[in-house]
Amino acid sequence: MPNLRQFVTDFGWPRIIIFFFLALLFVVAPFVGVRMDASLSDVINRFGQNALFVLAMVPMIQAGCGLNFGLSVGIIAGLIGATLSIQLELVGFLGFFGAVAFAIPFAVLFGWVYGKLLNKVKGEEMTIAMYVGFAGVMFMCIMWLVLPYNGPTMVWGYAGKGLRTTISVEGYWSKILNDFLAVRIGKFFIFPTGLILFVCFCAFLMWLFLRTKTGTAMTAVGSNPDYARASGISVDKMRTISVMLSTLLGAVGIIVYEQSFGFIQLYDSPLFMGFPAVAALLIGGASVNKASMVNVLVGTILFQGLLTMTPSVINSLLQNDMSEVIRIMVGRFHQAVPRDFDEQAARLKMETHAIVTLASLIEKEVQQDGERPLISAVFHNRLRQRMPLQSDPTAVYMVPRTQRRITASDLQRKTPYNTYLLPGLPPGPIANPGLASIQAALSPAPVNFLYFVAKNDGSHQFSRTLEQHQQAVRLYQGAGKASQDPDNDAPTQVPPGARPGRSGAEGGRLLANRRAE
Repeated sequence: MPNLRQFVTDFGWPRIIIFFFLALLFVVAPFVGVRMDASLSDVINRFGQNALFVLAMVPMIQAGCGLNFGLSVGIIAGLIGATLSIQLELVGFLGFFGAVAFAIPFAVLFGWVYGKLLNKVKGEEMTIAMYVGFAGVMFMCIMWLVLPYNGPTMVWGYAGKGLRTTISVEGYWSKILNDFLAVRIGKFFIFPTGLILFVCFCAFLMWLFLRTKTGTAMTAVGSNPDYARASGISVDKMRTISVMLSTLLGAVGIIVYEQSFGFIQLYDSPLFMGFPAVAALLIGGASVNKASMVNVLVGTILFQGLLTMTPSVINSLLQNDMSEVIRIMVGRFHQAVPRDFDEQAARLKMETHAIVTLASLIEKEVQQDGERPLISAVFHNRLRQRMPLQSDPTAVYMVPRTQRRITASDLQRKTPYNTYLLPGLPPGPIANPGLASIQAALSPAPVNFLYFVAKNDGSHQFSRTLEQHQQAVRLYQGAGKASQDPDNDAPTQVPPGARPGRSGAEGGRLLANRRAE
């Protein structure tokens, strides 16, 4: 019993209550239709995504600077590193660690300036940190528009300059850590081994640092600055080092988060990263004066576990009707899309419904993520020139199909969705578009392509003129493609803007020899 009392005292009743509530959610989950394996996988993944943000709080607390409400300063450094990596088209581990390498000098510089400022306002660090973080984010909202980035997947579509709100890292270093040595058990559980190893490695380095001479001095400054000063320790120097470390961990943390999430989110996004990290650390048992690795581990697991399990289990228990399900789906849509979605759509003179419909066409057409903005540009250019979109998936939407290839008769089917026969966009989405396709619909590449044809390797050849397109069709599809089918019902090749059904020898079609899904 004495050992149990000591454990309760050390662990704390708040964490014990939260732990048992989280355990209860996991027990109840299978009985209300929530998959235990998928939920556990989500909790582990979210732990890895967010753990470094929580870890970044520890150095400043140990040095007596309080909670780092200016974590967004470090996140900005990480965003700069990530965007430079994409600009230079670095991929794989080179892209990820390149982003980290680019971010480090910015994080050190920003942290040094940030630390010097906090040394001037001792006793009010947390309040000033909040203002510094907010000011830094607002300043970068301007800089993201004027910095000389020119990557086609990064900049706004029509102007060709200024970074987009959301940038996909698919095709660069998306899930590079998550997929490294990942363990898959069944269909729904994936253990992101590389992600967890990287987080543990960073936590181990922090644990080692706190036991070095500098780390011990930093802790002494936080515990008793007068005693530390009397011992010959430079209080201001130790505080500055702690702020630089916290800023550096924030920079690395956002890059880890982005590779797992799949997107870089700019502009005001860093403002929303600091508060969950603070909440997680406090739930883990830390205070504004003391924090440990155990607080980071426990707090992140409990916080992310509650964030993952509570909505799904509670919603399933309430057994909401269809209207409530639709409300939740719409709410989730508005949470996922860029915060300035309406402004971007208005800039294109399109409504939300039209953007989602266009995104669904992109989702069905694309096979390589890097081509989404280009395919979006083709559709946007055609809409502006009042040319028919002639998208194969629209021709076979609502039509039962058993064959794998789209045929001439498919393109002539009279349905409300067939963009070979009807102008403009179909009346509604033909698929559930992902965030990358929605972003592509909002930000088409700054090109004047009007045609594309499959190259039979998952990519497409894009053309500006019908003549160029006809040459690409002959090169990649072959002149005899249309006669290969024994029933003479082979895929037709219709030139966009021309009469549907025109022969491939005369023109070529917008989307040749594509599979209908």
